[in-house]
Amino acid sequence: MRFHNTRKTSGFSMVEIVTIVAVILIIASIGVIQLSNFRKSAEEAKLQNELKVLNSAVAAFRSVGGDLTGQTDPLAVVSQLKAMRMDNPALQNLGITIGSKGIIDARMECEMQTPAEAGTDQARIIWNSSEMQFELVRSGPAGICRINLGSPTAIADLATVTINNSGSKNGFFRDDDDYFNAEPPKLPGPPAGGPPVGGPYTPPGTTTPGGPGGNTPPNVPTVYLYPEFLLAKSKSAFQPVADPCVNALDGVTDPDNDPLSLTDTKLDTNPFPLTITSDAGGMICVQAIYPLTGTPNTPSAQWQSFFANPSGFTGQQCTGTIAIQAGPHTVTCNLVIKPTIKIVDNPTNTPPTCNPPENPPTTDFLCKCVGEYAYPRGNERTCINVLDYASDAEGDSMKVVAAELVSIQYPVTISFKESGEVCLVPLPSDGKSFPANERSLIVAMVTISDGVDSTVAQFGWNCDPICANDPPSCSPQEAFISFRLDQGSREFYPVGNACTNVLADSFDPDGDSVTLASATLSDSSLPLEISHTSNGEVCLKSLFPQGGGVQPTGPWSDFFNNPPAGSFNVTVNTTLSDGSDTTPCSLVVKGSIDVIPGPPSNPSSPSSPSNPTNPSSPSSPSNPTNPSSPSSPSNPTNPS
Repeated sequence: MRFHNTRKTSGFSMVEIVTIVAVILIIASIGVIQLSNFRKSAEEAKLQNELKVLNSAVAAFRSVGGDLTGQTDPLAVVSQLKAMRMDNPALQNLGITIGSKGIIDARMECEMQTPAEAGTDQARIIWNSSEMQFELVRSGPAGICRINLGSPTAIADLATVTINNSGSKNGFFRDDDDYFNAEPPKLPGPPAGGPPVGGPYTPPGTTTPGGPGGNTPPNVPTVYLYPEFLLAKSKSAFQPVADPCVNALDGVTDPDNDPLSLTDTKLDTNPFPLTITSDAGGMICVQAIYPLTGTPNTPSAQWQSFFANPSGFTGQQCTGTIAIQAGPHTVTCNLVIKPTIKIVDNPTNTPPTCNPPENPPTTDFLCKCVGEYAYPRGNERTCINVLDYASDAEGDSMKVVAAELVSIQYPVTISFKESGEVCLVPLPSDGKSFPANERSLIVAMVTISDGVDSTVAQFGWNCDPICANDPPSCSPQEAFISFRLDQGSREFYPVGNACTNVLADSFDPDGDSVTLASATLSDSSLPLEISHTSNGEVCLKSLFPQGGGVQPTGPWSDFFNNPPAGSFNVTVNTTLSDGSDTTPCSLVVKGSIDVIPGPPSNPSSPSSPSNPTNPSSPSSPSNPTNPSSPSSPSNPTNPS
């Protein structure tokens, strides 16, 4: 018998093996979850850092006049930030230098969420158009979920950005792989040793009277203006192309939402012959001291060196300060004006010539005369095409660039078009007036340009106020009215409306309001009377209206006994007025009469109401010649 060699060995039961496998799987799943959460947290932290970078770029972009109004798409905002070049003078004035590269790295690639990702709680960057900033959210519309740097070939020769007041690199503009891990840029702010971290920054020169209840001063960025000026050396003119303005309050933010107002503006350094204006609403505008006109200017000694050598002032700027009131705080900020100069003198160019008519055209203004003065009425425009009187030696295209009234004591203003039309426009009376019945001369200075040079010509209008009033015009009117005559009830009344308006076709040549001054009947053959109102309504009324209870006497009894046959015509004489003069007119009423026959009704005497002297007589009392009639009291010769 053979015996097998046996050994005792340690092992696991099936239950133990299953338990160990389950534990391993649980640990692995926990690790996967932890790794997933770690990646999610890392991505969110990266988005938080990138959010700071983007909002810093937005702040810089807006501080130099960049406009993001109306944007709702975060990718569109990023594209607009990429489009601003760092050689923008405004950015250079902030101390940022990067040659000609963008305000953010052009290699930035933003990835939007898919619809499925947008339906989760995945962090995403969206653009808040009301707050003008990017925000990190975990729900709502799809946003930017990842930002990466593209290929280095996406933009060539990226430079390093330095901020002059700190001298350090800023990830805001860096082109290395740490771009998204850098701090946002430090734009010019509080100096070293300034207020504690988190405290409000008050720029130098700021007055803060100490707001109640912890009121915080507003944040006021530097205000920049980049006007374009035309320089004509031969005329010593320095003229802005347009009226360059900026609202200094647009970039101001106040944590307490206090109302903002501009209280002071001044220039500290000004190498250019320009000045500024401002208003409480924040609007600051640059204006010329020596505008471009047809007549050469004579600059003061202060500006002669500028006009003698304008190229020597290239790159210079005006600087000043602005005071802004916000609640209890008055905060000052810097104002920087950097003009660009375009020299428009052309030695070979001949300016336009203009020869206005020696005798200015006469314009008859439609006026309303009140006392000794005349005031324009209506909106009649009186125009002259001034280019009809102008010419250019080189055949250059000409246009009107300005028109100004020399005298404004009359209630008119002026308008013009580049095509040459210059118009006088009446204004409502505001205390100014034309002398009544007297010709008035209105003069305007019109500037005509050929694109290089210009000339100023004087145009005039002889204005004759028309104070002689024209009476209203009238067209005779007709009306058709039906009447009913009841012989039994002795009533005469209209069937339907017995009124008409006689002003329907009237008008006044001067535009005056027309009223009805009077209305009378031309004859009295009908038992009618007339009434009228000033607005033109004429009504015929019967002397014996229906239900009136008035019995006709005298000739009107004959009217009811023998009414006119079928129809009648009645003329109403009317008078129209415009407040100054009157015009006679007429209304012809063509009527018809519907007769209802019947004996006159008299309850006390059904046979004859015409004998009031013998109510007891059943027969006719009108026969005094019958002596045999016992009932006749009118026969004194009958002894019986």
